[in-house]
Amino acid sequence: MNTNKRVFKMAFISMGCVVAVVLSFLEGLIPQFAFMPPGAKIGLSNVVTMYTSYYIGLFPSLAISVVKSFFVLITRGTMAFMMSISGGFVSTLVAYLLFALKKKLEQKNSDYNISFIFIGICSALCHNMTQYAVICVLVSSDMYYYIPFLIIFSVLTGCLTGMMLKIVLPVLNFKNINTAKNLKNKKNLH
Repeated sequence: MNTNKRVFKMAFISMGCVVAVVLSFLEGLIPQFAFMPPGAKIGLSNVVTMYTSYYIGLFPSLAISVVKSFFVLITRGTMAFMMSISGGFVSTLVAYLLFALKKKLEQKNSDYNISFIFIGICSALCHNMTQYAVICVLVSSDMYYYIPFLIIFSVLTGCLTGMMLKIVLPVLNFKNINTAKNLKNKKNLH
């Protein structure tokens, strides 16, 4: 890997970390509504990890998830950190795997396609169910009544993050932030 590509990738990951932390902070300012499960968040910063999974890869998106989780540790405590790191790891892995499958299907010009909304929903479901498992292990295992609310909320927030990603991708590509193509184009210009 040449130096320019490494620097660009490191800068992109750093910006992703900053954007994810800022979105996580701003999301914490949103008041808890009566229809939301206790402690539930929309997951705006997950759009950053999903974008990074799609364009850069698994490990950079996991790095952003870890940085975001340490921010949660500093601002919300150990329990929130445990939930954030576990949910972030699993949801990022699921999003990465689904994006890889999506890319393979697109390369083969398959009749089947995986939508960004579907990936957002799967990622949110995995995130919330992993967090639920962590809570059951650390605190109590008799919270089964909570699962239907988490599933409904996961579908709603997953749709939202999937739609946001679908909106953000063309805008960022328009500004030429797609790392692989951007670096190849710059290399050919010099």
